[in-house]
Amino acid sequence: MRVTVPRSSERDFDVLAFELSERIDRPRAKEALTLRLLDSFNEVEHREQPSSETSEVIDSIAQEVEKYVDSLPGSTDG
Repeated sequence: MRVTVPRSSERDFDVLAFELSERIDRPRAKEALTLRLLDSFNEVEHREQPSSETSEVIDSIAQEVEKYVDSLPGSTDG
């Protein structure tokens, strides 16, 4: 995590963790979740659809992340 967050040692941040079934391809799930979250925050148009099993997991995680973001101080919805 610290490698991907610029200047992470200079600030606090929360890390959200979610368990995935062994049947889920982790790199594809990560890519699908990233695209889903970017799409939900109006950053990009959603592209390729993940498999139905991955989609169910990703949708659940994305909903939790969106709720978390909405709860943060300064959120437009929170």
